[in-house]
Amino acid sequence: MTGQAHWLDLLLILGFVAAVVAYLVGTGRLLRRYRTVKRDYHCPRTRTAAHGEMVKDEITGEWTGVTECSARVPGQPCTLGCVAFANDARRAPKPLEA
Repeated sequence: MTGQAHWLDLLLILGFVAAVVAYLVGTGRLLRRYRTVKRDYHCPRTRTAAHGEMVKDEITGEWTGVTECSARVPGQPCTLGCVAFANDARRAPKPLEA
């Protein structure tokens, strides 16, 4: 039986290569979905102007989180009110032009 099942090695190697390629393609798509954008915004919790990085979902166009914020106070949890505010402003109807 020597040499009769040599195609099993090739099939096993091709299976592993296909799994690695599928993993790389999947993570590449996931990395393209979410973008971090530096922007100025208003912090509703501290009522001050803030500068930071917000995370945007490129498929839906909605803001999903904050990675850095200049208005974040150490020891106090952030309510991410700026994310809700940015999404509400995006959904707001545009004013009619006269």
